[in-house]
Amino acid sequence: LAVIIPHFWCRYLCPTGGVLELLNRISALKYFKTSACNECDSCRRACLAETRPAEVNCVNCGDCTETCPVDAIKLGHGES
Repeated sequence: LAVIIPHFWCRYLCPTGGVLELLNRISALKYFKTSACNECDSCRRACLAETRPAEVNCVNCGDCTETCPVDAIKLGHGES
């Protein structure tokens, strides 16, 4: 399945990933997309988990922030 679904083990089976996903949901600070986002997916291409900020499997690593051409990814309490 890892050939068909990228990072299958980490996303669906790894117990550490499950705990981190639960903690991520109650985190006070998160990376999120602002309304300036133009859906270019440069953040998804930069992400090792192939996700966007504030989506499922986002681990708030911040690797996507420098790739956004319109500076639409922020760190804070929620979407603005």
